[in-house]
Amino acid sequence: MADKDWIQTYTGKKFCFENPTLQDISIVDIAHSLSNICRFNGHCKQFYSVAEHSVYLSRQFEDPQLVMEALLDDAAEAYIGDMSRPLKNINEMSAYREIEKGIDYKIRVKFNLARERNQQIIDVDTRLLIMERNQIMSRPPDDWGIKVEPLKIKIQCLNPSEAKEFFEQRYFQCIRMING
Repeated sequence: MADKDWIQTYTGKKFCFENPTLQDISIVDIAHSLSNICRFNGHCKQFYSVAEHSVYLSRQFEDPQLVMEALLDDAAEAYIGDMSRPLKNINEMSAYREIEKGIDYKIRVKFNLARERNQQIIDVDTRLLIMERNQIMSRPPDDWGIKVEPLKIKIQCLNPSEAKEFFEQRYFQCIRMING
């Protein structure tokens, strides 16, 4: 990638996709961006942000480290956008996956998280995905091929400013939990 392959963040930082620094990563940028990104590429009945999704995921855990890791599970999307799981899994998307993996790693370092995704979080995230599909998507035209029991949460479908505040409040709760 060339030096021109960067974005300007909400807080005015220059974020280079291939080699972001820890200083480039900001919880303010993450909260702002995720609150403006709609889940399911916007194909839901009403706006539902990645930020709101992240808070629901984090609420499924009690261990402070898992709470923070779950909250920031999709944080890389603040810098590279949200790509649907089926598209991301296509072989030709390997470069995207590598960039996402590198950004995710830097986020994990920045926020003192485990270096690899926790399997519990992956499993709960899948249960959350099915719950979200059932509540905010039209009836599926075909089986998604995911056989899990959906979580039982009522989605609020917050607007972006509400979702940002929801995410930021949860982040500061996590900080307090971690610091005791």
